[in-house]
Amino acid sequence: MKIIKILGLTIVTLAILFTNTACGENSEPENTQNQSAIEEQYIIPLQFKDVVIENNITHINEDKIQEIIKQHNVGDNKFIIFIHKEDKEDFHSGVIINKKIYDFGKVSMLIEKNNSDLYSIEEVKLFGINSVKIQGAMGSNYALTNYYFIDNDLPQTLLRAEGHTEELDLDKDGMQEVVSSVVAGATSFINIYEYDNGKLTVSNLNEALDAITVIIKDGKVFEAYFEYLPNQLKQYEYLHKKLIEIK
Repeated sequence: MKIIKILGLTIVTLAILFTNTACGENSEPENTQNQSAIEEQYIIPLQFKDVVIENNITHINEDKIQEIIKQHNVGDNKFIIFIHKEDKEDFHSGVIINKKIYDFGKVSMLIEKNNSDLYSIEEVKLFGINSVKIQGAMGSNYALTNYYFIDNDLPQTLLRAEGHTEELDLDKDGMQEVVSSVVAGATSFINIYEYDNGKLTVSNLNEALDAITVIIKDGKVFEAYFEYLPNQLKQYEYLHKKLIEIK
């Protein structure tokens, strides 16, 4: 009889252990789902919109140029900043190709013609295309950046962006993004431009985060300030059309 009781007790104990183990296995997926839900709170998908590029480039005669104040040669082509005789308020940018002059339009305020802080011309490789970046100050806090390239001896606009821009590979996937920073009073706005499958798209980080100000630090970290979190900020990194909050 004792042996039977001991065996019976053993059997009951094993049954309880088996039941507990089974319950533990059933609860594991629920824990995984909860963890996934928590992680998703720190991932913000970005909505990208198509960008329509208007090629507002005009051919002008030499007599329209009052003075060329800056020139940057790219091969046989001459990219220029100049004073247009019919515009007394702004500098213009353009290019001279085979003695033909093309006007890109306004690029900067016409204040001091020798002030190189107002405008710049540099060569960049953007989205795999050899291009020229022309940047200028259109106001005390308003900048304008344009990218151009030459195709069959004709200038083409690759990208027009408000603000100062940086060409960065934010997520280290071998593809460039363009980050533009626009300052408006005490606030700052960030746009990210991508070129994918022959299409240019843009996403505004302030809208995605519902933030009043977003800035970029060290070329990779985005700092966001929110109306409901005074004197606090959140930091994010960019990864494949998403923002990942840094904890």
